[in-house]
Amino acid sequence: MKPSKAALIGVSDQGLSSAFNLLATVLVARVASDREFGAFGVLMTAYLLTITVGKGVTGGAVAINLARHNEADFRVGASRALGASFAFGLMVSACCLIAAAATSSTLRTMLVIGALTFPALTLQDTCRQLCYARGRPALAALSSLTWGACQVTLFGLLSLSAIVSPVWFATAWAVSSLGGIAIPIWRLSPSRRDFSARAWFKDHGSIVRNMTFDYLLIAMTVSGAPLIIGLIAGLESVGSLRGAITLFGPLTMINHGLYMAMLPLASRRWADGDRAFHHPLRNAGAVLAVSCAVWGLILNRLPDSIGREILGDTWPQTQRLLIVAGVWIGLGYAAEPAIAALRIVGRSGLVARFRIVLAPASIIGAAFGAGLAGVHGAVACLALATAVTALTFWSAFIRERRP
Repeated sequence: MKPSKAALIGVSDQGLSSAFNLLATVLVARVASDREFGAFGVLMTAYLLTITVGKGVTGGAVAINLARHNEADFRVGASRALGASFAFGLMVSACCLIAAAATSSTLRTMLVIGALTFPALTLQDTCRQLCYARGRPALAALSSLTWGACQVTLFGLLSLSAIVSPVWFATAWAVSSLGGIAIPIWRLSPSRRDFSARAWFKDHGSIVRNMTFDYLLIAMTVSGAPLIIGLIAGLESVGSLRGAITLFGPLTMINHGLYMAMLPLASRRWADGDRAFHHPLRNAGAVLAVSCAVWGLILNRLPDSIGREILGDTWPQTQRLLIVAGVWIGLGYAAEPAIAALRIVGRSGLVARFRIVLAPASIIGAAFGAGLAGVHGAVACLALATAVTALTFWSAFIRERRP
């Protein structure tokens, strides 16, 4: 399949997934109290964190290693990936149950829902990754569409039955992921004899360890930087930063979809001896980086009436942040092709070692900038740290390619 076609399907798939998650959030928000919606927000945050770390546990090895396997080896590897994903989901479920035992009733209920459904949620995401690795991105999109159709059906049945509580809507959202699992497993036909998580970690231990650690550091930076900025510059600064990140959400969705589709293609090209294997990734990163800067300029020119309709009273502060935020996010897009290419050529350990230094430096830079010039200074320092990150990884990849 041509990279352009795979990329288009990948973006469409990610768009479906994001749209249905947004639908669930809106429906819960319409019927929940502030406290109940906050509890649902914790559940969604736990889900997003789980999916992020899951990219290290199974996603990286699936996209890079399994993408190169023949049919028989892929089927064995797919079954082991599903076993590892299920085991990871059970571990997250255990954490949810421990947290639920120490929380209030509203949050406890949401955490119990998560504990009962996280294995299915992690399996659904792994199924999508397996579809891309096998060169069948349309099957991944069908998985997302099926999950969404199940959600809509259950939401409709609950509404017709006058059962419109946030707990039931959250349950319907999570349980519907089972619908997104069935079709990929049926069509990909993983081996039914070996779902060993232990075998998965034995086969792919190095890349799994390195990428899991890497994604944990990324999660720490993404979560830690706003907290530090809020402590130093005030909660209003966190609101404006969150507003800017939200407005760049469409580009983030496109970025995720592109890399889910194109990483296995690049891995297969490298295995075939193509020294230009990274070019589609590089081109996608360049287009996204430029688009981010343009999008920031467009958003900055929005009339105040439209901006306030979107973000309310947060708009004035967010508007002043958009250009520098666009530079920061765009530099992140520019760095990703080099990071992906290093992982493909077997240097995931080098990426993780660099991240040990770069991730804390980003948080320290955000703290320094917040103390110096508030949220604008913090984001400017984050942009500088991201520029250093991009230069570091591109320099490392260029050195790797030298004969």
